[in-house]
Amino acid sequence: GIAVRPYYRREHVTPRPPVVNAAGTWTMLPPGAEPAADAAAIDAHELGATAVQEVAYALAQGADALAAGRTVATLAFAVGSNHFMEIAKLRSARLLWRGVAEAFGAGGDVRIHARTAGENKTLYDPYVNMLRVTTEALSAIVGGCDSLTITPCGFDSHLAENVQHVLREESHLDKVQDPGAGSYYIEALTDALAAGASMAVVSDAS
Repeated sequence: GIAVRPYYRREHVTPRPPVVNAAGTWTMLPPGAEPAADAAAIDAHELGATAVQEVAYALAQGADALAAGRTVATLAFAVGSNHFMEIAKLRSARLLWRGVAEAFGAGGDVRIHARTAGENKTLYDPYVNMLRVTTEALSAIVGGCDSLTITPCGFDSHLAENVQHVLREESHLDKVQDPGAGSYYIEALTDALAAGASMAVVSDAS
C-alpha cells in the first residue's frame, strides 16, 4: 500500500533526530533464545501481514498491554527480503512507539528484536537461503534492531552466526549510528510506513 516514487528529494522527508540506537548495540541471539515468548515482548513475527499491518499490530498490542498495566520491553518482527521496506519497518516501529509510550506515561525506549523470515526460504537450496538471510540481517541492522536471530534454513548454524560476524567485523556496521538516516528514500519510506500504521491503528480502534 506504499506508493514508491522514482526518486526522492529533501522536500519529501521530515527532519528529525536519529531514529535508532547508538551504533554497535545489536546482540546476536541464537534460535530458541529470542525474547518473543517473554511476557514483556510483543511478537509480530510472520503473521501474514504487510509491513504497515505488522507495525500497526505491534503498536495496538503494545498499547493494550500498557493500558492493562503491563510492561512492554521488546517489539519482535520478522525481516523479509524487501530490503528498504524492512529497514523502514523497524525504524517506523521505534519512531511510533515513542508516542505510544508517552501517551501512557511509560518509558519511551523499547528494544527491537528481528528474526530472519522463514516464509521465503527454499527446501532445496541452502546456499540461496544463506544469501537471503544475509540481506535480511543487513536490513535488520540498518533498521536499528537491538537483537538479531538468523535462523539456519538448511545450512549449518555456525554459518548463521558467521553472517553476523561478517556484518559487524568486516562491513563495520557497528561503527555508524542510524546508517539509514539522511537517505531520502529510507526516510520517506519510514514516514509513509509510520503514517500508514498510525491510520490502521486509529481505524481499527474506531
